[in-house]
Amino acid sequence: MAPPDEAEFEAQLSAYQANVVVVTRCFFAMTAINRFASQDSTLLERLNHAPEFWNLVQATNQTTLFITLGRILDQTDARFSLDKLVKGAQSNSGAIFAESRLADRKRRGSANADEWLCDYLKNIYVPLPKDFRALRRACDHYRRRFEAIYRPIRNQVYAHSIAARAEAAELFAATNLIEMQRIIRFLDRVGSSLWLVYWNGENPLHRRRFPPVSVERLANTPPRSGGSSDQEIIFHAVRKVMEQLGKR
Repeated sequence: MAPPDEAEFEAQLSAYQANVVVVTRCFFAMTAINRFASQDSTLLERLNHAPEFWNLVQATNQTTLFITLGRILDQTDARFSLDKLVKGAQSNSGAIFAESRLADRKRRGSANADEWLCDYLKNIYVPLPKDFRALRRACDHYRRRFEAIYRPIRNQVYAHSIAARAEAAELFAATNLIEMQRIIRFLDRVGSSLWLVYWNGENPLHRRRFPPVSVERLANTPPRSGGSSDQEIIFHAVRKVMEQLGKR
């Protein structure tokens, strides 16, 4: 059984990653539908046979995106948030990442761990205080962008519906597709990096492949099997639906 601090961190990490998956899939599903419809007049005509349904799909994606992003980046009430995840990782100077703690986790997960553990531990990475300081700075940077541009949309348009149409249009005018992708990519990297170092002692800086950022790249890359990111999974799922609609 994991010690209390590890059990809480694992719960935080699991919930955080689940929320990031929701954000990722909503954003890229919404983006993919817009992308494919804008490039194919036949498909656009098909979608316009049931515009109320497709408008509902896009509105649902957008609402879920902003509400979940707000939950992830909340610094007050949300139990499972970026802030609480990082605090849990950094508590007691990052004690849960210590070599002895990782060794215990490996023993809990493998009956023959002591046969290979000594060699395994020679190559692990244990986060340093400077790593947590750098992570904090990066979190603060992306949170500031969210609070300035996207939190008002979350609060005034989706959570409480207090913005008039003209006010909502003004709020959306300040948004940026690339910036939103970067926020989502960063949130994904935080979760996957903490998972790697917590469970495997792997230096996340050595992880070469990160989820793609470019929608153009996603739209023009054929589906592949194995190792796909959530962006790729949902983009290609939407592609299949759009292809079937275009053939009818």
